[in-house]
Formats: sequence, structure tokens, C-alpha cells
Amino acid sequence: MEIWFKILRAFKKNTQMKEIKYIISGVVAATMLLIACTKREAALTPSTINELGYNYALDGTNSYDQRIRDYYSRYKSYLLYNFNPKDVYWNILKWDSAYRIIPADPNYVDKQLDLIDSTFFRYYADSTLRNYLPTKFLLCSSIRYNGTTPVDAYLTRVSGFAESGYIYETFVANWGSDRILNI
Repeated sequence: MEIWFKILRAFKKNTQMKEIKYIISGVVAATMLLIACTKREAALTPSTINELGYNYALDGTNSYDQRIRDYYSRYKSYLLYNFNPKDVYWNILKWDSAYRIIPADPNYVDKQLDLIDSTFFRYYADSTLRNYLPTKFLLCSSIRYNGTTPVDAYLTRVSGFAESGYIYETFVANWGSDRILNI
């Protein structure tokens, strides 16, 4: 340690030593940079765990499949009538257990799309819907809050963001059953 103090005193006394000081400082900085940037991690490999997500495979056998594709093209929102529980009950941070959802009956999806188009989509510009519709728009035949209270539509809210506003990721709409015939 004493030798470093002697070197530092010599730097102060000699101008030629100041040049050496800058060279040594540069070498030390370059060495630290090289050490910090060395790659020590293993290569990334794909996960084998099924990720949460949704299936948007429309087989085209239903009369409304092309219509749903057109809605996606216009609004960038997936209208799903055939979905799994993860699509409904997972909201980024936790499982939402307050609602009980049953997917739309395929026999009434076309009428449900007519209803949504005539009571919701037609009142907004495409650009507004494209910017503000959530990623998933679930078409349901039954929505119940706490298992008993019927609900016609709701947005799933990501909890924990109350201070900065709400982040909605899914819109759930009812009337995908024979109830739509009695509106």
C-alpha cells in the first residue's frame, strides 16, 4: 500500500508522470470495461411451460368467422367466442374469481355480433375503437358476479394500478344465447 502513496506523490511532482497517470487511468478504465462486458451467461432456450394466452384459431366453418377476422383487422381486438378459463380469469397479476363466465353459444354468435355492432361499435370511429378497445373482447352466453348476480358486460381491471388509473385488458359481453331473441 505504501508504494501506491509514493507513486501518487511522484505524480504530483513530475509533469511527465502526469502523462503516465492518464495512460494508466485509460488502461484501468479499458480493463474494467472489458471485464464488465464479458459474456458469462448460457444461451437462452425456449420454455416448455405453457404460457397464458388465447387461441384465435378460426377454422372458417362458421358464417361469422370472417366477420370476426374483419373486426380484428379494423380494431386490433380479438373477439373470442371459443375461449378457455385462462382467457377470462387471469388478469396479469392474479386470478379473478368474482365472475363466472360461459362462452357464447355458437348458434347465437352472429346475432350477438349484430347487437354489439348496432349498440356499441357504430357509435365510435374506427380509430377510437382501435386505440381504446382491449386486446380481448369475449363473447359470452352467461356472466354472473359472485355466482348469483347476472351481468351484461364488464371490463377486467388489472389490480395494483389504482394510483395511475385503470388498465383494462378484456371486455366481456353477454347475450350470446337464446336470450338475444327476446331483446
